[in-house]
Amino acid sequence: MRSVIQVKNEKPIYFLSHKLSDTQKRWSTIEKEAYSIHYALQKLDHYLHNATFTIKTDHKPLQYLLSSNFSNRKIQLWALCISSYNCKIEWLSGAENTIADYLSRRPKNKIDDPQTLEEINENDNIEMDINNKAYKISTLHSNEFNPKEFPSCQYSDDDNVQVEDLKIKGYDIKYEQSLDKELSAITIQLQNGKATKSVESKYILMDDILYLISKADSEPVLRLYVPLRLREEVVNQYHDVDHLGVDKTYDAIKIKYFWPNLYKELHEYVNSCIICQQRSSYNAKPLLQETDIPPFPFAKVAVDLSGPYPTSLSGNKYIISFVDIYSGYPECFPVPDKSPLTLFNF
Repeated sequence: MRSVIQVKNEKPIYFLSHKLSDTQKRWSTIEKEAYSIHYALQKLDHYLHNATFTIKTDHKPLQYLLSSNFSNRKIQLWALCISSYNCKIEWLSGAENTIADYLSRRPKNKIDDPQTLEEINENDNIEMDINNKAYKISTLHSNEFNPKEFPSCQYSDDDNVQVEDLKIKGYDIKYEQSLDKELSAITIQLQNGKATKSVESKYILMDDILYLISKADSEPVLRLYVPLRLREEVVNQYHDVDHLGVDKTYDAIKIKYFWPNLYKELHEYVNSCIICQQRSSYNAKPLLQETDIPPFPFAKVAVDLSGPYPTSLSGNKYIISFVDIYSGYPECFPVPDKSPLTLFNF
């Protein structure tokens, strides 16, 4: 499925393609053609929003897409979306619709002379005969980057892993890890080449410091394996400043650091934090008060004031509501303001 956006001089400025799923491949031809228009408008909305343009299609029935009532539900929804743009649809014969199909249907030069064919096979560097009807086309795969961030991005060819940010300031990580029996056992296994496959796939030694390889099969990220003596120090740095909850503190720590049962230890630490418990008690909702049932209608009436609303022709912009507690019968009246005098006189 292909689409192209052109300016007034018929030169293409954007080519767009989309691979249909197995279900979409079973659609009828008119559904595929209508979907291609809908998809192109959604993808190129930043070009076409508030613009006046013409949609040219080589599928003739679609020229009546905005003026006829199609029974197909999908086409109806797509037509409703297309109608929100300031556009019109015109039919263009397939023989004339060459620009949209250029990238996939580039014609090959027909060569009948066997001697010429043999020369071409021997020399691959043959210059194409390009006339003034062909244009130079440069394309970018828009799914590979964010167009909004692309102009301001910075490229760096330094592919070295930066681990300095993972270290805990004021501590010798190599020495602290050597004091942890569990970490020392893993380190010795890796150094002697006796580690199991699971250990080799999960951990790595860099400058004799042990790191966990997070998401090793998809997007590898290094996380420092924090020794036992420094775990409370890490938790204090991330939690005791703003006293975040368990989930937010865990999400912040797991970006750089790792140790077994991290979430469980955080849960116990936060629940034992006095400041966190005091804050949570402030947010406790009071119990709902039960209202006695009145003995007869209008024995007890609830009053409420809402607004401001757009000013009416009478100058009112608030609504005072009365509800009978016994029957639930409501009465509403407009008032110009919410001053105590207005409510008292009402």
